[in-house]
Amino acid sequence: MRFSEEILKYLENESFHNGLSVQIADKHTKVYMRNKFLVDYVAGKRVVHLGCANHLPLIDDMIDEGTWLHAKLNEVCLDLLGVDIDSDSIEHLRKHHRYGDSVICADIRDSNVEQISSKKWDTLLIPDVLEHIDNPVEFLRSIRDNYMDNFDNLIITVPNAFDWKNIDNLKLNKEVVNSDHRYWFTPYTLARVLASAGLRLVEFQYADGMIARKRGLRSKLLLLPFIKFLYQKKMLRRLPAMSETIIALVTFK
Repeated sequence: MRFSEEILKYLENESFHNGLSVQIADKHTKVYMRNKFLVDYVAGKRVVHLGCANHLPLIDDMIDEGTWLHAKLNEVCLDLLGVDIDSDSIEHLRKHHRYGDSVICADIRDSNVEQISSKKWDTLLIPDVLEHIDNPVEFLRSIRDNYMDNFDNLIITVPNAFDWKNIDNLKLNKEVVNSDHRYWFTPYTLARVLASAGLRLVEFQYADGMIARKRGLRSKLLLLPFIKFLYQKKMLRRLPAMSETIIALVTFK
């Protein structure tokens, strides 16, 4: 999905509207499985994976279950460097999972991360990171200033404010959220953050874990969950903008 030329004028501060209506999906919009989309996109490429480690208490289980993204990327990338600011997680990966120097503890806001600046890369992958950052515009601008010549593009994923689960929780007057998150995003507000940082949103897609789930047993005991499952999958095909994740293909201006 791409924004129209008219919407791009608002993103570039060429126009203003206090009630701007933005088309964020249409009948052609697909919903993907997040990890599969990312793995397929970077296959055969030189990639830096930012935020590679995940939360320390979750790493071992994700590796055991085969859901840890960095391991999947490692199987398909031509060259892969994992970067994370969490020193404990990086040490754990090196000590218990033998990742060695292919994962490093570093702050990409620094201009002297030699493992990055000394090479030319295809893609900087930033999955589910921005929502943890206090100032995402400043964060992305520092990446642009320090490493613009090292990457052809960026792939960014963020939680979607319009996630169908959020809507369901609102009906109960509740917000269910990762306690470390600072933000929810929409396609437009993400594009606005990117533009402010000197980056350009080329296109965006949606992903949702529901697409990957199996139907399960059709026993009478599971009839209601099964019906709800079918309803949710049908809803996402009709309303893809209610998916849980936004995937953005981004370039430097």
